[in-house]
Amino acid sequence: MSYPFSLGVSVTGIAPRFTPEILPDLERSRIATFELCPKLFEEDYSGRWRVEARDRLERRGKRFPTYHIPFYPVDDISSPDNAIRENAVHRLLHHLGEAAFFGCEILVVHPSRELAADEPHKIRIRQLRRSLQELEPILTAYHIRLALEWLPRHCLGNSLEELLTILADTGIDRYGVCLDVNHLMADSRRLPEYVERLGKRLFTLHLSDYDGIDEKHWMPGRGVINWKEFLRSLIRIGYCGPFNYECGEPSTDPKNNVEEYERNFQSLMSACGY
Repeated sequence: MSYPFSLGVSVTGIAPRFTPEILPDLERSRIATFELCPKLFEEDYSGRWRVEARDRLERRGKRFPTYHIPFYPVDDISSPDNAIRENAVHRLLHHLGEAAFFGCEILVVHPSRELAADEPHKIRIRQLRRSLQELEPILTAYHIRLALEWLPRHCLGNSLEELLTILADTGIDRYGVCLDVNHLMADSRRLPEYVERLGKRLFTLHLSDYDGIDEKHWMPGRGVINWKEFLRSLIRIGYCGPFNYECGEPSTDPKNNVEEYERNFQSLMSACGY
């Protein structure tokens, strides 16, 4: 069976750490791409395990297209406090080296931390654009793109209009969006429209389902998203980035988690007519 997309999964949705115990399940799986993040290898002090994990999965044809930068308060590259902003940029650059080691093509970055409802965004937009400008020559040197994640609630980047304002006058070959479909709040019905308006700015996806009110990170099919129309919109724009699941807390059985993603992906493709 030929599908329009290949299954991708954030590794944190399989296990909290990337350990030797889960590697055989990943090697045998039908998962084609994995999203990485720093905490997966926190206990690999020598770096040897990173090399083994990367090489063994690459031999199986697996890839690591995206690397999710942490989103602690110290990683806030839009902070109005310039010292915090500069430190966050330096932390991001530190992670860039590991992303390049795994051959990642896209950094997924949160535009801000969680904000108060009454915090104005104007200053933060200016600070974020300043950070993007400072990062551009290094991203270019590494041949890595940066995707700002569409965030929920009162965060920076919580609407298409705001994301496009932030990205205005930036290179479409360098800066784009990670569309987390769980973060649209009451706008889930407009998802196909948003996909088409993003067009080439849509670099990658975080896929899960929700109740149409606030993020839940359920498996697709449990919530309100019309997956058939969503997939059709991706095909219409010629989307060729990762089809990456980012679901909630995994069970303690990594093998079962892998199988659940495989079953859900096959069911989703079949329901959408593939």
